[in-house]
Amino acid sequence: MNSKQLSRNARSIVIGALSRMVRAVLLPIHANFDKHLCDPKKAQDKALKKILDDISNTEYGQNYGINASDSYKDFSNKLPIANYEALSPWVERQIRTAGNILVNEKVPFYEKTSGSSGPFKLIPYTKSHLK
Repeated sequence: MNSKQLSRNARSIVIGALSRMVRAVLLPIHANFDKHLCDPKKAQDKALKKILDDISNTEYGQNYGINASDSYKDFSNKLPIANYEALSPWVERQIRTAGNILVNEKVPFYEKTSGSSGPFKLIPYTKSHLK
């Protein structure tokens, strides 16, 4: 066997090992996704409950009367559709106070975005958002 063949074999072994590792890491995520596919209503209700629990513990949510027990209809009727311009004072307060203004957990960093429609925007990211 020449060195080129050995190199190919070594690459193949490494790629195979990496592939098995990735599958092992993703298996629980895949199983959870499959479980939610079996009952999407339950998965959506669970996601809504998490959103309501989170936003009802923020000044922004309290400003609009959001409660953890709200139905989707109540929630959607209370919370207006907002662009960044409407949210920017809330973002600025979140940055200044580091309190539960827009999010109810610590904000490790703010992502600076840029777009074709104006100045940059700061988006708060939390561990939950990154998840």
